[in-house]
Amino acid sequence: MRLIEDYKLEELLRYPYRYGTGQQKRRQHHDVNWQQLVQYAVSYVVDDYYKLSPNNRTIDRLKELIEHRWTNRGYKFESEHHFSQVKSTVTASLVKVLVEGERREQYPIISFEQWGTYISALDLNLTMILQTVFAEKSAGDLDPSAYSIQKYMVDADEEVIQAFRHMAAVFGQSAFGRPPERIDVISLLSGKQYRFQPEEGMLKQSVDFLRLIRVVAAESQDEACPQSSMVM
Repeated sequence: MRLIEDYKLEELLRYPYRYGTGQQKRRQHHDVNWQQLVQYAVSYVVDDYYKLSPNNRTIDRLKELIEHRWTNRGYKFESEHHFSQVKSTVTASLVKVLVEGERREQYPIISFEQWGTYISALDLNLTMILQTVFAEKSAGDLDPSAYSIQKYMVDADEEVIQAFRHMAAVFGQSAFGRPPERIDVISLLSGKQYRFQPEEGMLKQSVDFLRLIRVVAAESQDEACPQSSMVM
Protein backbone atom coordinates (compact mmCIF):
# COMPACT_ATOMS: atom_id res chain seq x y z
CA MET A 1 0.00 0.00 0.00
CA ARG A 2 1.25 3.46 -0.92
CA LEU A 3 0.78 6.87 0.69
CA ILE A 4 0.44 10.11 -1.27
CA GLU A 5 0.35 13.47 0.51
CA ASP A 6 -0.90 16.39 -1.56
CA TYR A 7 1.75 18.92 -0.54
CA LYS A 8 4.59 16.50 -1.31
CA LEU A 9 3.08 15.69 -4.68
CA GLU A 10 2.80 19.42 -5.39
CA GLU A 11 6.47 19.87 -4.52
CA LEU A 12 7.43 16.97 -6.79
CA LEU A 13 5.54 18.51 -9.72
CA ARG A 14 6.96 21.98 -9.14
CA TYR A 15 10.56 21.03 -8.36
CA PRO A 16 11.33 17.63 -9.93
CA TYR A 17 15.06 18.41 -9.83
CA ARG A 18 14.95 18.13 -6.05
CA TYR A 19 14.12 14.45 -6.26
CA GLY A 20 17.17 12.49 -7.20
CA THR A 21 20.15 10.68 -5.82
CA GLY A 22 22.87 12.32 -3.80
CA GLN A 23 23.03 13.81 -0.34
CA GLN A 24 23.07 17.39 -1.66
CA LYS A 25 19.73 16.97 -3.45
CA ARG A 26 18.17 15.36 -0.41
CA ARG A 27 19.41 18.27 1.72
CA GLN A 28 17.95 20.78 -0.77
CA HIS A 29 14.66 18.91 -0.67
CA HIS A 30 14.27 19.76 3.02
CA ASP A 31 15.11 23.45 2.55
CA VAL A 32 12.14 25.77 2.06
CA ASN A 33 11.91 28.48 -0.59
CA TRP A 34 10.00 31.76 -0.61
CA GLN A 35 6.95 30.22 -2.30
CA GLN A 36 6.60 27.67 0.49
CA LEU A 37 7.00 30.35 3.16
CA VAL A 38 4.28 32.46 1.56
CA GLN A 39 2.02 29.43 1.10
CA TYR A 40 2.40 28.63 4.79
CA ALA A 41 1.46 32.19 5.76
CA VAL A 42 -1.52 32.30 3.39
CA SER A 43 -3.00 29.07 4.77
CA TYR A 44 -2.95 30.47 8.29
CA VAL A 45 -4.31 33.86 7.19
CA VAL A 46 -7.30 32.24 5.47
CA ASP A 47 -7.96 30.10 8.54
CA ASP A 48 -7.66 33.12 10.86
CA TYR A 49 -9.95 35.18 8.65
CA TYR A 50 -12.82 32.70 8.61
CA LYS A 51 -12.66 32.37 12.38
CA LEU A 52 -13.66 36.02 12.62
CA SER A 53 -17.30 37.04 12.78
CA PRO A 54 -18.56 38.45 9.44
CA ASN A 55 -18.72 41.96 10.91
CA ASN A 56 -14.99 41.82 11.67
CA ARG A 57 -13.97 40.59 8.23
CA THR A 58 -12.70 43.95 7.04
CA ILE A 59 -9.78 44.93 4.83
CA ASP A 60 -7.92 46.42 7.79
CA ARG A 61 -8.40 43.27 9.88
CA LEU A 62 -7.25 41.07 7.01
CA LYS A 63 -4.12 43.19 6.58
CA GLU A 64 -3.40 42.80 10.30
CA LEU A 65 -3.63 39.04 9.94
CA ILE A 66 -1.24 39.12 6.99
CA GLU A 67 1.26 41.22 8.94
CA HIS A 68 1.06 38.76 11.82
CA ARG A 69 1.54 35.65 9.68
CA TRP A 70 3.91 36.92 6.98
CA THR A 71 7.42 35.48 6.94
CA ASN A 72 10.34 37.59 8.20
CA ARG A 73 12.84 35.51 6.21
CA GLY A 74 13.32 38.14 3.56
CA TYR A 75 16.64 36.61 2.48
CA LYS A 76 14.69 33.77 0.87
CA PHE A 77 13.32 36.19 -1.73
CA GLU A 78 15.14 37.44 -4.81
CA SER A 79 15.51 40.95 -3.39
CA GLU A 80 13.95 43.37 -0.94
CA HIS A 81 11.80 44.70 -3.76
CA HIS A 82 10.66 41.18 -4.62
CA PHE A 83 9.73 40.57 -0.98
CA SER A 84 7.55 43.70 -0.91
CA GLN A 85 6.08 43.04 -4.34
CA VAL A 86 4.98 39.50 -3.47
CA LYS A 87 3.45 40.65 -0.20
CA SER A 88 1.56 43.47 -1.92
CA THR A 89 0.24 41.23 -4.71
CA VAL A 90 -0.84 38.44 -2.35
CA THR A 91 -2.54 40.97 -0.07
CA ALA A 92 -4.51 42.44 -2.99
CA SER A 93 -5.61 38.97 -4.12
CA LEU A 94 -6.71 37.96 -0.63
CA VAL A 95 -8.71 41.19 -0.25
CA LYS A 96 -10.48 40.47 -3.54
CA VAL A 97 -11.26 36.84 -2.72
CA LEU A 98 -11.97 37.04 1.01
CA VAL A 99 -13.31 40.52 1.77
CA GLU A 100 -14.95 41.27 -1.57
CA GLY A 101 -15.78 37.68 -2.49
CA GLU A 102 -19.00 35.68 -2.38
CA ARG A 103 -18.13 33.89 0.88
CA ARG A 104 -17.49 36.90 3.09
CA GLU A 105 -20.52 36.09 5.27
CA GLN A 106 -20.05 32.32 5.36
CA TYR A 107 -18.25 29.92 7.68
CA PRO A 108 -16.41 26.93 6.20
CA ILE A 109 -17.35 23.47 7.43
CA ILE A 110 -13.65 22.55 7.28
CA SER A 111 -10.80 25.04 7.64
CA PHE A 112 -7.09 24.21 7.28
CA GLU A 113 -7.30 20.59 8.39
CA GLN A 114 -5.42 17.53 7.18
CA TRP A 115 -7.66 14.64 6.20
CA GLY A 116 -6.85 11.17 4.96
CA THR A 117 -8.78 8.49 3.12
CA TYR A 118 -8.09 5.06 1.66
CA ILE A 119 -8.67 4.58 -2.09
CA SER A 120 -9.36 0.86 -2.39
CA ALA A 121 -9.25 0.83 -6.22
CA LEU A 122 -5.63 1.99 -6.03
CA ASP A 123 -4.62 0.46 -2.70
CA LEU A 124 -3.62 3.99 -1.80
CA ASN A 125 -3.80 6.20 1.26
CA LEU A 126 -4.39 9.77 0.14
CA THR A 127 -4.01 12.73 2.50
CA MET A 128 -4.91 16.32 1.72
CA ILE A 129 -4.65 19.59 3.59
CA LEU A 130 -8.11 21.08 3.11
CA GLN A 131 -7.77 24.86 3.30
CA THR A 132 -11.50 25.59 3.14
CA VAL A 133 -14.54 23.45 2.44
CA PHE A 134 -17.99 25.07 2.22
CA ALA A 135 -21.51 23.66 2.19
CA GLU A 136 -23.18 24.10 -1.19
CA LYS A 137 -26.55 23.91 -2.87
CA SER A 138 -27.21 21.00 -5.20
CA ALA A 139 -29.72 21.50 -8.04
CA GLY A 140 -30.76 24.79 -6.44
CA ASP A 141 -31.58 23.34 -3.01
CA LEU A 142 -29.47 23.25 0.13
CA ASP A 143 -28.08 19.73 0.35
CA PRO A 144 -26.31 18.81 3.61
CA SER A 145 -23.99 16.46 1.74
CA ALA A 146 -23.07 18.93 -1.04
CA TYR A 147 -19.82 20.83 -0.63
CA SER A 148 -17.07 22.69 -2.46
CA ILE A 149 -13.29 22.76 -1.97
CA GLN A 150 -11.07 25.83 -2.24
CA LYS A 151 -7.32 25.83 -2.80
CA TYR A 152 -5.17 28.95 -2.43
CA MET A 153 -1.95 28.67 -4.44
CA VAL A 154 0.82 31.24 -4.39
CA ASP A 155 1.94 30.65 -7.97
CA ALA A 156 -0.45 28.33 -9.74
CA ASP A 157 1.17 26.02 -12.27
CA GLU A 158 -1.09 24.29 -14.83
CA GLU A 159 0.26 20.85 -14.00
CA VAL A 160 -0.19 21.42 -10.27
CA ILE A 161 -3.73 22.77 -10.79
CA GLN A 162 -4.75 19.70 -12.77
CA ALA A 163 -3.20 17.40 -10.19
CA PHE A 164 -5.11 19.11 -7.41
CA ARG A 165 -8.37 18.93 -9.38
CA HIS A 166 -8.04 15.18 -9.85
CA MET A 167 -6.93 14.58 -6.26
CA ALA A 168 -9.78 16.64 -4.81
CA ALA A 169 -12.40 14.82 -6.89
CA VAL A 170 -11.18 11.36 -5.93
CA PHE A 171 -10.56 12.35 -2.33
CA GLY A 172 -14.04 13.81 -1.95
CA GLN A 173 -15.72 10.75 -3.44
CA SER A 174 -13.84 8.49 -1.04
CA ALA A 175 -13.92 10.62 2.12
CA PHE A 176 -17.38 12.17 1.82
CA GLY A 177 -19.27 9.71 -0.38
CA ARG A 178 -19.60 12.07 -3.34
CA PRO A 179 -17.33 14.37 -5.34
CA PRO A 180 -17.43 18.12 -4.61
CA GLU A 181 -19.99 20.27 -6.39
CA ARG A 182 -17.09 22.45 -7.43
CA ILE A 183 -13.36 22.84 -6.93
CA ASP A 184 -11.94 26.37 -6.87
CA VAL A 185 -8.24 27.12 -7.29
CA ILE A 186 -7.12 30.68 -6.55
CA SER A 187 -3.76 31.80 -7.92
CA LEU A 188 -2.67 34.63 -5.63
CA LEU A 189 0.19 36.02 -7.71
CA SER A 190 -1.66 36.05 -11.03
CA GLY A 191 -5.06 36.89 -9.57
CA LYS A 192 -6.68 34.16 -11.69
CA GLN A 193 -9.35 31.82 -10.37
CA TYR A 194 -10.06 28.39 -11.80
CA ARG A 195 -13.31 26.50 -11.26
CA PHE A 196 -13.97 22.83 -11.91
CA GLN A 197 -17.25 20.96 -11.55
CA PRO A 198 -16.55 17.23 -11.38
CA GLU A 199 -18.98 15.00 -13.22
CA GLU A 200 -19.46 11.26 -12.93
CA GLY A 201 -17.69 10.58 -16.21
CA MET A 202 -14.69 12.66 -15.14
CA LEU A 203 -14.15 10.69 -11.94
CA LYS A 204 -12.67 7.73 -13.83
CA GLN A 205 -10.19 10.10 -15.48
CA SER A 206 -9.20 11.37 -12.04
CA VAL A 207 -8.70 7.83 -10.73
CA ASP A 208 -6.56 7.03 -13.79
CA PHE A 209 -4.52 10.16 -13.14
CA LEU A 210 -3.85 9.10 -9.55
CA ARG A 211 -2.91 5.63 -10.74
CA LEU A 212 -0.22 7.20 -12.93
CA ILE A 213 0.89 9.61 -10.20
CA ARG A 214 1.17 6.68 -7.79
CA VAL A 215 3.82 5.13 -10.03
CA VAL A 216 5.68 8.39 -10.68
CA ALA A 217 5.71 9.32 -7.00
CA ALA A 218 6.96 5.88 -6.00
CA GLU A 219 9.79 5.99 -8.53
CA SER A 220 10.83 9.48 -7.43
CA GLN A 221 10.84 8.52 -3.76
CA ASP A 222 12.72 5.29 -4.38
CA GLU A 223 15.34 7.18 -6.39
CA ALA A 224 15.77 9.83 -3.71
CA CYS A 225 15.81 7.41 -0.77
CA PRO A 226 16.68 3.94 -2.11
CA GLN A 227 16.98 2.44 1.36
CA SER A 228 13.55 3.57 2.58
CA SER A 229 10.02 2.38 1.99
CA MET A 230 7.70 4.55 -0.05
CA VAL A 231 6.29 7.59 1.71
CA MET A 232 4.93 10.23 -0.66
